[in-house]
Amino acid sequence: MNASGNDSHGARRLAVILGGGDADTRALGILASVLREFSPEVAGLFLEDVDLFRLAQLPFSCEISRLTSRAQPLTTIELEREVRVQAVRAERALRVTAERAGLKWSFQRMRGRLNMALEAAPNVNLLLLSATRRNIISSGEAGALGRALRASEGEPTRPIVAVFDGSDPATVALQSAIRLSRSTNRRLEVILVAATTDAAAELRGRAVQLLAPQTATLRRVPDMAIETLTDAIRAHAPALLVIGANKLFLESPGVGLLRRSIDCPALIVR
Repeated sequence: MNASGNDSHGARRLAVILGGGDADTRALGILASVLREFSPEVAGLFLEDVDLFRLAQLPFSCEISRLTSRAQPLTTIELEREVRVQAVRAERALRVTAERAGLKWSFQRMRGRLNMALEAAPNVNLLLLSATRRNIISSGEAGALGRALRASEGEPTRPIVAVFDGSDPATVALQSAIRLSRSTNRRLEVILVAATTDAAAELRGRAVQLLAPQTATLRRVPDMAIETLTDAIRAHAPALLVIGANKLFLESPGVGLLRRSIDCPALIVR
């Protein structure tokens, strides 16, 4: 499905990968700002997690009710129904967002893993990923997830966080984050990836030059390990993560692990 809109010379191509639920709401809330800044069109892809369907076939798989916080059995039939409903809602929300801006849009469903969705968008410059939609857990883990579901979503003043390691993709990502922070009036916080103190000082100087005259909170981490990044990102509680990606990053499990480990949308800049 499509809606027509105006194109602009040199604009970037954007794809948004959705999975259903509140995570999509947060991603689509950010989408309008991203479209205004960067792209005249958006390709929406609703990703049905194949591993989730496989888990639903196992005995004792369950989900947590958002209303009662109780575990209840989850069958493949029920999951199919819920996914169809979520996909329809996601398509409707994407259409409304794009048409309000007078921009082109498209939408499709795919069952598979995140790397398959990324491969389906080889010519896209910007990838907006919603956080993972749901967890299927054993009954023994129900209490922990129930507490997580009741946790606060955070304030509307949550920052935009960029990861900067000095590479070309990271430089473009930081520049994109700067534009978004200005257009949305959100504060910007930057995670510097540097193994040594000297490298961190050089990287800080480059970041400050890119930021000028804007200021931002700068925090250093020693490497790009998923565990390291996840801890740093969670500490900032961002509304949006902006990160540069090379081919190796997109083809590795890293992007999928990161998506499952944080609770905010991620804008991946190629």
